[in-house]
Amino acid sequence: MPGLGPHSRVLDVGAGTGCLVPHLTAAGVEDYLAVDVAPRMLSRLASDHGATTTTLGNEGGVRTWLGDVESVPPYEGPADAVFFNAVFGNVPDQRSALLAAALLLRPGGHIVVSHPLGRAWHAALAAADPVVVPHALPAAEGWPALLAGLPLRLASLVDDAECYIALLQVRAQRRVSGVGGEEATNDPCSPFFLFSHPPTIALPAQVPPHYALPPPPLTFSGPVVVGFGRGSREMGVPTANVDPGAARAALDGQPRGVYFG
Repeated sequence: MPGLGPHSRVLDVGAGTGCLVPHLTAAGVEDYLAVDVAPRMLSRLASDHGATTTTLGNEGGVRTWLGDVESVPPYEGPADAVFFNAVFGNVPDQRSALLAAALLLRPGGHIVVSHPLGRAWHAALAAADPVVVPHALPAAEGWPALLAGLPLRLASLVDDAECYIALLQVRAQRRVSGVGGEEATNDPCSPFFLFSHPPTIALPAQVPPHYALPPPPLTFSGPVVVGFGRGSREMGVPTANVDPGAARAALDGQPRGVYFG
């Protein structure tokens, strides 16, 4: 993984109890987010590696996120690297997981899909327990179909008897199919800038609901009123609360959820 260092932001998907933490720490990484669906494993990781209690990531450190990579919120990015170590075969929808990881990465960032025991050993594991391990690790010829339409390229592949490492890279000009044949990009000079003009992401498979991006931002104004002080106290970020009456017309008919700006 090129370029890891003190200023790198890393997500470790399927982190377990943190077997990668010592290696990433040795590489100088100071900002590490462990993502896993197993609370007891994350609890052990937090205990062993001194995880902080916040996931906001305003300061470097070891943090945890209970859930899969598709549930990681956008504010955890942009990351420099996302690791899928000894877990990629367990992911139910590999394309959705790769897309979620890509959207959390900065342009040029990397995804590492690895297994320390190699593809052949992993294939035997998948054959023995296809419910827990529904997918094999892709051979070289399998990656093009898996990455088709995604803003990723296969930068390198190590596939020998005892080690498997696929290094993927987010394209510098990230494009995902949008509405009406348009494309979104992370080029801020483009009229289809991903973060100011979000498209509906079109994939061959059905898109999970949380990838159906909302329309352009709502705009309204109103007097600032006193809140509960949670912004400064719990997030460390001062916030302003607009009188709900002023926002009522703008929000009428919108789905329930958390709106932020």
